[in-house]
Amino acid sequence: MPRDLFRRSLLMVALPILLLFCIATWFFFDRHWDTVQRRLISSVTSELAFLVRAHEAGGLPADVAILLERTTEVRCAPATNALAAVEPELWSQLSVSALDHAVARALPNVPHKTVGQFGSDLHIVFETAKGLLDCRLPLKRVATSTTFVFLAWVLGTALLVLGLSAFFLWKQVVPIRRLSGAMDAFGKGEDLGAIQERGADEIRRAARAFERMKARIQRQVRRRTEMLAAISHDLRTPLSRMRIEVEMLGDSNDKDGLRQDIADMERMIQGYLDFARDQVTEPTKVVDVMALVRAVAETFRHDQVAVNSDIAGPLPLRLRPESMRRALGNIVANGLRHGMHCWIQISASTEAIAIIVDDDGPGIPDNQRGDIFRPFVRLDESRNAATGGVGLGLTIARDIALTHGGDIVVADAPQGGARFVLTLPR
Repeated sequence: MPRDLFRRSLLMVALPILLLFCIATWFFFDRHWDTVQRRLISSVTSELAFLVRAHEAGGLPADVAILLERTTEVRCAPATNALAAVEPELWSQLSVSALDHAVARALPNVPHKTVGQFGSDLHIVFETAKGLLDCRLPLKRVATSTTFVFLAWVLGTALLVLGLSAFFLWKQVVPIRRLSGAMDAFGKGEDLGAIQERGADEIRRAARAFERMKARIQRQVRRRTEMLAAISHDLRTPLSRMRIEVEMLGDSNDKDGLRQDIADMERMIQGYLDFARDQVTEPTKVVDVMALVRAVAETFRHDQVAVNSDIAGPLPLRLRPESMRRALGNIVANGLRHGMHCWIQISASTEAIAIIVDDDGPGIPDNQRGDIFRPFVRLDESRNAATGGVGLGLTIARDIALTHGGDIVVADAPQGGARFVLTLPR
């Protein structure tokens, strides 16, 4: 059973038409063709038998022979040499074979041979007691072309109906495919614009419902962005005032501590804003994933990060490059925070591209792998931001992967640390 809607619908239409064609053909051959063919061959066989017996008895009078030839269109004359065989046309071979059997039953003691077709006539040579007798008759006397005309009409009608059905089915399936593509693109953070309402009423209603849902999501994201911008402004203003007041304290033992506290608060606020940043605002474009991964690796020390791949050529993929650099950078930074080295591997298939990041850190226990992507969750007991951030790096990385239609999973690395597999659909 086909999986796509177009071929399934076409199969549902084609099967009844083909079944009807087979039933009509069987009924025609079993009733009409067989009856007509039997009557035609019986008539021709009787005429041939009469002419052969008359020839053996001494022949017919000239006027009777002429009258008989005009009425039956069967002409018989003595033959001196056997004629070269010519195969009858394909459409008449069944009728000629049936005529052979009928003549053999009617004249069992007179050998005969169907020489073949010459023009529009069929030649049959009889070996009578008085020599060879060549009988010629029009092929239309034993083979009717209405059979193949009927088959051509039925088959042509069936093909025409199938063609029209395929055309109208395609006109209905195309809007569904466009709607599916728009949904998939929007799920990856790409806005293709408003969908043109085409097709049946149900498809149009689905398109309108999707547009309303998209507008609500975009409105919610826009409000969140505006709220975060206001929070950022409201929080940064008192922090700037506090920084100025700290600088005006003069020499104090608490001055360095206050500076560190302010810096930690600014870093935490920036982490909050980064986590809730709207990923849809950056437009998507086709990027070479190999070049992007190498560019991210170059932002770290060359002796800490190594990139390995068996893929020689570029790997083009439509994504948001800055967001993806940030996601991959967060994963590598997390690995270097807990280990000394990271290894990046790239693999590709027809359906997805996988970026694998291994580190040589202590690894992540199985019972904690579901928690590392939760916001503000850190596996170390220390809550000092200077020792490991605010716990948003992996959360942001997975959020970016999800907006691209992919995901990030955690496993054990061969080096003993953690393995992060970032998968992106193609």
